[in-house]
Amino acid sequence: MVENFQAQYVSLHVRKSNRAALHLYRDALCFTITEIEAKYYADGEDAYAMRKNLGDVAEELKDQQSAGRKPTKLMQFVKQKTRKANADRLSEQSQEASSQANGSS
Repeated sequence: MVENFQAQYVSLHVRKSNRAALHLYRDALCFTITEIEAKYYADGEDAYAMRKNLGDVAEELKDQQSAGRKPTKLMQFVKQKTRKANADRLSEQSQEASSQANGSS
């Protein structure tokens, strides 16, 4: 999408009750929840509006092209960024848990 359409972001909606999809998009693919849309679905269920900015992907593609290299596969790049974001998030959670444990002793 970045290469062909110069897309800046990807957006989607997830049912509030769909925990698996929420985990995939928010936790694994690093989408952010931008708002909750009330009664989005025909059955009246609310939806999370989610978005993932593609600026990092666009920058990487430009860097690869300017260096005269064939651009890396998008999914490899996204996986690398996702792993780093998840590792950072886990590290922050671990530090918070450690701080809370030390403060409550």
